[in-house]
Amino acid sequence: MAQGFLTMLREYIRLTEADEILRRYFLINSFDGAMATLGVMSGLRISGSSDMWTVLITCINSSVAMGISGFAGTFLVEKAERERELTDMERELFMDLDDSILGKASRAVTVLSAIIDSLSPLISSMIILLPYMTAPLLGFPAELCFPVSFILAAVLLFILGYYLGKISNRGKIMQYALITTSAGLLVGLMSILWSGMS
Repeated sequence: MAQGFLTMLREYIRLTEADEILRRYFLINSFDGAMATLGVMSGLRISGSSDMWTVLITCINSSVAMGISGFAGTFLVEKAERERELTDMERELFMDLDDSILGKASRAVTVLSAIIDSLSPLISSMIILLPYMTAPLLGFPAELCFPVSFILAAVLLFILGYYLGKISNRGKIMQYALITTSAGLLVGLMSILWSGMS
């Protein structure tokens, strides 16, 4: 049953040519989630709120809020765009496409876009927060959570940039990877400067 559902979903994505937009949603929001988590973590550290649970709850709340906002916004935007495309096709073909495979594909891809948009920042946030989530279970020193999470964020940003570089297909893989990683390091540098000023 799951295999049949995935096959159908792949067919819907192919029919609507949605693979590129889905990939964009995933990459953009993974990047946003990573940067937001890094910013919140750094901000809490600067303010002196380095308690593991405070960091964990605040960052997760931030990611969930981004996810809910992303789902609602993407769903409405995709719904409007795909309904417009379907209406244009109906006018050209002089027929109702609502119950056609194209109509079903359009609705399915709208929901899938919203799900990907909403889950990607949460996934990237959870990866970065792994030290905070596992520290109590593994007896990991609390003071090491931030630096290890910061390293995880840098690695994640590097991977996202590397993947973007491969997509560009112009031999600029490392350039993309270094740009995304530098953005994360800039957040860290700003944190250090702010803490030095306070």
